[in-house]
Amino acid sequence: MERVTRKNENRMLKLIDSITLRDYQEDAINFSTSRPASLISLKTGCGKSLVFIKSAIDLLNRGDVKKAIVFGTKSSVLELHDEMKSKIEYNDGSSFQPLIISSGESLEGFFTNPDEDIAIIQYEKIHTLDLRTLFKGLTKYPTAVYCDESHKLKSPEAMLTKCMCAVRKPMKYLTFLTATPLTSGLMDLFYQVQILDSSVFKNKTLFKNAHVDEKMVKNWKTGRQYPEIVGYKNLELLRDKIKPVCFDYYPKQDTEYVIHKCTMKNIDDYTTASEGLYKSKDAKIHAARLVDLQKIVDKSREKLTLYLNTIKPILKHGLITYCSYHETIDLLVRVFDKLNIDHRVISGKVNTKERREIKEWFNSDPTNKVLLISSAGAQSLNLQSVNNMFFYNIPFGFGAFTQAKGRIERLFSKHTEFKIHFLLTEMELSGKLVGTVDSYKYELISSYGELTQTVLNANEVPIGEITSFNKKLMDKIRKEKLWDSGTKGKRAFKGFE
Repeated sequence: MERVTRKNENRMLKLIDSITLRDYQEDAINFSTSRPASLISLKTGCGKSLVFIKSAIDLLNRGDVKKAIVFGTKSSVLELHDEMKSKIEYNDGSSFQPLIISSGESLEGFFTNPDEDIAIIQYEKIHTLDLRTLFKGLTKYPTAVYCDESHKLKSPEAMLTKCMCAVRKPMKYLTFLTATPLTSGLMDLFYQVQILDSSVFKNKTLFKNAHVDEKMVKNWKTGRQYPEIVGYKNLELLRDKIKPVCFDYYPKQDTEYVIHKCTMKNIDDYTTASEGLYKSKDAKIHAARLVDLQKIVDKSREKLTLYLNTIKPILKHGLITYCSYHETIDLLVRVFDKLNIDHRVISGKVNTKERREIKEWFNSDPTNKVLLISSAGAQSLNLQSVNNMFFYNIPFGFGAFTQAKGRIERLFSKHTEFKIHFLLTEMELSGKLVGTVDSYKYELISSYGELTQTVLNANEVPIGEITSFNKKLMDKIRKEKLWDSGTKGKRAFKGFE
């Protein structure tokens, strides 16, 4: 890797003059540029892209680094490219355009070309690149690395995480940016901090001893025992530990969580699915049965009627509806077609070009429009033209829920009030109304209340029966709302939990 001389050594990058940073953005930038490793955790819609853009500019201009690399998701790479292109210019007035690295040739060219300052790499492409070339480039040319949506690095066994760890050592600066560092639990935060600075927690054993309660449980199907997290502890101490590397900002917004309920009349399919298959190789694990139950509930006539009646007065303003499964999206699309309701879908099946076109179609004038999104469509999308979102079904993970509602709940939105709607189904058993899988998942996300509030000072979830994670109480609710809906289910439950 031989570097040639820069054409104009006095040329520097700058934000365009029309951009004004807010105080918390300035604080986050100073935090990122003043230490070699940092996790910037900002509420969705708070402009975290401006934080890493200005951070990279400052480090490049003061000579601390020669290069800056931004890692992003497949759905966000082009948006990151366009945002940098529109917000950065050179001090001589010339335009700026970041390089998108997609091959070994473009990777080596980025490091050896002195006039290339900032590059973008798609997470899903990193394993296709020559990591030795990346390692050598990071070693030879001091580089600031930014990982957008860093919760993607939460799994130590994932190829993406292994690749990032393989090139971690020569990075002069490493900054993680995410709105959801606690995507599915406290271990997600541990793994991200461990990549940034392993001296914070030392190792997983010490971390778990200090902040996690576990018990050994038996897999009902295989008979094998494994440790399961049943609760968290010493969260105030944890917040103090991460202060040297973590910066968070979660302003409280005027968000109302609205619950709409209906009672399913035909529950035969639900009770059958709740019992599952208990014998031999056909037995279904809990996760599979939960999916079965949700799909049954979603196609119930009562839930669909409740949804259509509830959106009637809101439709004139436009709204977004989240669905976890393609089957549910397909059902709503058929209904919208029949009722002549203008709609589009952003899911994992939609390519980047279509995604941008649909976003423009909706944001330009959302009147009498419904945008259906899945988890794949719930990231890196600014849909602040509306302030109503419906969860036709609730995602299992807190992170997916936060990402989804963050499409409308944005600090720079023209709206000051937001409404998040939940459709919760019930059924009558022995003369008593009992919640279904909808209610269980509502309680599941509400159980993250104490965790997010204490560790991140974030008030991001609705209030339910459980405001702190407690596996024993969650098991009790799961039993009441899921497996106890049939005679066989009641008997089988005793052997499973």
